[in-house]
Amino acid sequence: MSYVPPHKRHENVGLIASSVPPSLLTKLNKNLGSTNTKIIYANDFIYRWFLVGSESEDNYFQLVPVSLKWRNDAEEKSLGILAKSDFGKQETPWLWVTEKVEDDLIKGFDRAKKTLLRYGGSEDVKLRLIARFGKVVFHGVSSSDTLRDGPLTKSTLENLKKTFRTNVPKSYVENVRYGVVHKMGFCVEETKELYHVKVADNTRPDATISCKCMVDQQHKRLNFYKAELSALRHLNLDVSCLDQDLDMRLMVDSKRTLTNLSENEIKNLKELTDSAVIDPTVKGGLKWPLGKSSCADRYRVCGVWHTINTTYRNQALRLQILEADRYDFRTGIGGTSSVVNLKLKALSTILLKEENVERKCVSDMLKDGLKAVWDYFLKEVSDCGLVDFFFSRGFTSSIMSQKGLIYSFVAKGTVVLAEHTPYSGNFSTIAVQCLQKLPTNSSKYTYSCDGHTFNFLVDNGFVFLVVADESTGRSVPFVFLERVKEDFKKRYEASIKNDERHPLADDDEDDDLFGDRFSIAYNLDREFGPILKEHMQYCMSHPEEMSKLSKLKAQITEVKGIMMDNIEKVLDRGEKIELLVDKTENLQFQADSFQRQGRQLRRKMWLQSLQMKLMVAGAVLSFILIVWVVACGGFKCSS
Repeated sequence: MSYVPPHKRHENVGLIASSVPPSLLTKLNKNLGSTNTKIIYANDFIYRWFLVGSESEDNYFQLVPVSLKWRNDAEEKSLGILAKSDFGKQETPWLWVTEKVEDDLIKGFDRAKKTLLRYGGSEDVKLRLIARFGKVVFHGVSSSDTLRDGPLTKSTLENLKKTFRTNVPKSYVENVRYGVVHKMGFCVEETKELYHVKVADNTRPDATISCKCMVDQQHKRLNFYKAELSALRHLNLDVSCLDQDLDMRLMVDSKRTLTNLSENEIKNLKELTDSAVIDPTVKGGLKWPLGKSSCADRYRVCGVWHTINTTYRNQALRLQILEADRYDFRTGIGGTSSVVNLKLKALSTILLKEENVERKCVSDMLKDGLKAVWDYFLKEVSDCGLVDFFFSRGFTSSIMSQKGLIYSFVAKGTVVLAEHTPYSGNFSTIAVQCLQKLPTNSSKYTYSCDGHTFNFLVDNGFVFLVVADESTGRSVPFVFLERVKEDFKKRYEASIKNDERHPLADDDEDDDLFGDRFSIAYNLDREFGPILKEHMQYCMSHPEEMSKLSKLKAQITEVKGIMMDNIEKVLDRGEKIELLVDKTENLQFQADSFQRQGRQLRRKMWLQSLQMKLMVAGAVLSFILIVWVVACGGFKCSS
């Protein structure tokens, strides 16, 4: 066995190279129970599985093997469902699913809210309602068994062990990123690159601490900024979709952030993250020197995730695209994965804030959310918008061998005003056509296509584009576009604001400098085209300056991300305070009502007591009177 230097070793992977037989090792791993689990379920956890896409309950199905990335060889083979007989597809499956899951969703959220109120000040808890996409796979039966025993019924499938695999293909992620995002009106909220250091805590054997760290690019080290516990799962509603490429899971969980760590605990966790060495060549992207992956006889690194998380938002939904490189030190299993999550923010806000939420409101919002899921998120391959457009027009074939910044233009609406490229090709024609397909709901976005990036910047109706080789990265093209935008505004801002006549206009018909009749055939291209060339050459010949600018913007983005997290915490705490205020008002009302009822009961009891006393007094007086009459022989008593 070749020598492995200490700085290349994963200290905890000794488990894989141990002399323990594989069969016994598998049993040991299974017996570890909660120590190795990644998911923690609430005591009142709800799970349901639904099969949608077949109108009849009498259809037969077959299980076939499915390939899964970085699956442990010791695990049972995973099988996916396949329709065995012809069946009629449901026209509106999202309505059927809404009807089936609505009760469980409300019940699961109510239970989660009660759990939330039981938490003390040690954790900042955030409830989430998430739709995930992937495949429901079955275990506990082999595909040969299904062939021998014949087709399976729905009731048989319900009794099999199931898991939900969230890793989706790259093609699906690209379709969502470059097609679905713009069709649904999402805007980019932020992109974060984070390292999640998974830490086992001896005092919390049933949970794993996730230390979230940003990257200090200048010093090549981690900056620890937040510690979270494993999310607590309250509800899983899995839906196998026969007529779609992917399945869906509706999930409710509690994201728990530790807020009352002592100075010593923070110091120990920071010691673990500070000793990590960033190394892209190892799984997870991090490694530890010998003896540095544990601390204070309490904390021990048990895994690491390197994630790039891009978040998009519209009025009702929040879309999350997660690219992850993971490694579990306890099992020695790791690999890359792509996950797409859709958070139903508007619906979860209503379910969280309102005590007695209106059923119809929940039903309508759930129908809208599930319809969007069926329209956009359950197909692996669909129209990718401009990406397919670029391929179909042969746009990339003319720039296949070119590097750096290749082509740039400035346009107003669908009219190209100025352009520049040092290469030959059908750029002008394709540029005019692709402008007609641009979405209007985002100011900055990038399309990746055939090894090149198409970077757009939209400002006040003007479109700035640069086509670059993918090796150039994303920062240099946008630094170039910002420089071009500022120069363009500096030269022509007065004309834009005041609708003045441009000095290069040849006749009275050119008074509207940026009107639809103005194109690259006019004089603006002769004036600003060389400026595009100058900026392009400067950016390519001064990469150090461009990298400094991009680093500065990255730091600003990091600060923005931290501030957004802080603002969300404040808002979440405000929601909790509102919830507690509502509870307090209800208790106050109940106390007042109880006090009124108590006073009424006390008055009633007093009257009953007085009545009883008067009756006794009357009886005593009557008895005395009778004795008097008997003793005296009448009312006049003789001496």
